[in-house]
Amino acid sequence: MHSFSRFLASTLLSLAAIYAMSQQAVVYTTTGSRSQSLTESYPAVTTSSSTNNAIILHPDRRNQSIDGYGFAFTYSACYNLLHMNKADRHALLERTFSRAKGYGVCYARISIGCSDFSSQLYTLCEQPGLQNFKLFTDETDYVIPVLKEILEINPDVKIMAAPWTCPRWMKVNNITEKNSHYEWTDGHLNPDYYYVYSLYFVRFIQAMADNGIKIYAVSPQNEPLNHGNCASLYMPWQEQAAFVRTLARTFKQQGIDTKIYVYDHNYNYDGISSEYDYPIKVYDELGSFEGEELVVGSAYHNYGGDVSELNDIHQQAPDKEIVFTEASIGEWNNGRNLDSSLMDVMKNVAILTTLNHARAACVWNFMLDYNKGPNLAGGCQTCYGAVDVANDYSWYTLNSQYYAICHMSAVTQPGAYRIDTEGWWTNNVSYVAFANPDGSVAMAFCNENGSAVNAKVVVDGKMISIPLPARSAVSCRWNYQVPSFNGSPMTWEGNGIYSFTGYLNQGEACTVQGRRELADADWFYDPDFFSPLESTENGRSYSFIPVSGRYKVEADFRYGAFRVYPVDATGAPATMNADGSGALWCIGSTGIGKPLFLWNGANWNTGTEHDMALAQIQDKVYRISLVVGEQLNGNDVNFKFFHQPGWGGEYVGSATSDKPWRLSLNDQVFGVGNGSDGHDNGNIYARQTPTEGQVYVFTVDCSNPNAAVATVTDHIETAVNIPVADIKASVRGIFHVSGQYVGSNASRLPKGLYIVNGRKKLVK
Repeated sequence: MHSFSRFLASTLLSLAAIYAMSQQAVVYTTTGSRSQSLTESYPAVTTSSSTNNAIILHPDRRNQSIDGYGFAFTYSACYNLLHMNKADRHALLERTFSRAKGYGVCYARISIGCSDFSSQLYTLCEQPGLQNFKLFTDETDYVIPVLKEILEINPDVKIMAAPWTCPRWMKVNNITEKNSHYEWTDGHLNPDYYYVYSLYFVRFIQAMADNGIKIYAVSPQNEPLNHGNCASLYMPWQEQAAFVRTLARTFKQQGIDTKIYVYDHNYNYDGISSEYDYPIKVYDELGSFEGEELVVGSAYHNYGGDVSELNDIHQQAPDKEIVFTEASIGEWNNGRNLDSSLMDVMKNVAILTTLNHARAACVWNFMLDYNKGPNLAGGCQTCYGAVDVANDYSWYTLNSQYYAICHMSAVTQPGAYRIDTEGWWTNNVSYVAFANPDGSVAMAFCNENGSAVNAKVVVDGKMISIPLPARSAVSCRWNYQVPSFNGSPMTWEGNGIYSFTGYLNQGEACTVQGRRELADADWFYDPDFFSPLESTENGRSYSFIPVSGRYKVEADFRYGAFRVYPVDATGAPATMNADGSGALWCIGSTGIGKPLFLWNGANWNTGTEHDMALAQIQDKVYRISLVVGEQLNGNDVNFKFFHQPGWGGEYVGSATSDKPWRLSLNDQVFGVGNGSDGHDNGNIYARQTPTEGQVYVFTVDCSNPNAAVATVTDHIETAVNIPVADIKASVRGIFHVSGQYVGSNASRLPKGLYIVNGRKKLVK
């Protein structure tokens, strides 16, 4: 039970998260007795050549990619959240979804129209004709505000949506007679409305996008073999195949890139023999058609049958994805008894779905009140929430589903891979292992035994020992590969970043090694600071370009890039001195950022994670190189030079009493605003559209710090100005040269030119 006098508790959580970021390994533990509740510990890492009685991880033996783990945000869940005190609600959501301050949950499921946890039965087009389409108050007043708050905390949350029923005027008794079935429950989708209903999906996706919410994926129908529920639509596989063909084609024609997962129901197909292997029958029936690339896989629930069905489907269609989208706890499975429920959910919903090729797992209501509501008659009257909140909203209880989802999310990252293991296993202990994009490995355990067990984990000659208390869920993230800079181990800063801080001499050879990604030709090394020398098996050496001084070098394994900036004696970011020496910084709109503005567009957010330090190439002279289409959006040129990261001293085009630091720029392509020419004072803008793919080098001479002079050249070869090469699949993201994100799987891309990790790549 959690009271709302939790300022201290949330502060301690933040401090624990900061401490965890500095550790090489962190373990989260929850016991059925509640003696530990996502409690963090930090096991020591030892060197070991022995693999006896140990779990051996194989990070290079990869299985499915992981999208994430999450919760359903029904009207009921959002109603309860919005009735909480605002600060308490935000603290809970931040604790749940933030990667920096919480557990990093990154998946959510919502309904298209009503579910059995809505305010009433409704669709988004109650009257015939899509001119009558509109979002209902359940969406506009409850679901959308909560999703917006979540996305502000974690913009990477993927949202999947599914309808419980189509509009009743689209229903018929069967697809042969086509007699009207104007009911909330049961009925079939009239084939005459396949196209109109596909546009209904498009309108929903567009309406949510208008509210700042991207729908990552949909399924055509929640529980298509369920005749009951308070709102439902019966859709056997033949009918779903026919509708999906229209749905995917309409998405393609309307420019919708939302994924489509078929089925979305139980492992056992509700015991209907003609529906066995439902997804495979749909795939076979679909064949090749316009929009087929959008039909990516199938979705499952666990209210009947065995999780091994996921493996059976994978074996029959190994190129298709699988996601797990719904499981509930309630009175029928003693869901508020953590000792029994935690074991069931952690093992069957989190671990075994993943071992059987699911790339996401989502549970039902994030939050219900202690009366199991609000809910609708005809739906589930006995369900509990992952979080149960008191009817007066003064306290809440975390249930098994909350713990299991947070255990998985805390140690995995979107784009992780499930990896192979071998070695130790004991009765009643389940586990699964992952390799994260930042190079760390992760594991999740469920110990159903009544006594504690100790698990030894070995990878690359290093070992950690993980205690598994009796009746517990345990997860671990381990940064086992620590890169080095000039022979010294780099510091783990969390969120995929290692750093080195120290004195660097101009022209010095710097060697960074210890992770194979560092030797990757696609690693962005920032040509303003480094010039490449020799490549090694797991790293590379560079010549340091700027003047000698103290610098911080961050190796960001999320994006495959270095970030470099000068620091003072305390390690804080350096600032410009009164004589023009020290440091010069750049910040601007979403159209500027390194390694790519597509990933790291500043949008005038301050701090070294967005601000870019210029390289001081000689005394009081600074330089920054920007490639149009990569570090600079030629259609959004709007940035400024500052004395420090963040707001404060800044260069302006027309000096004022409070800002005497004037910048002049005489160039045909770029200009500096003076506040009276339609451009903000000091902001760099484009006089004419800069050339796509061209490197522009801005050099700022601050020898006279109150009258700096900027020049622009466009002839310098840099690391990002390289020949086109063959593309490789990349978890870091793939973009059109226009800047549109197109995914992370190169195998599904049409032929053409793309940007991958700051480099131009060609799909042949």
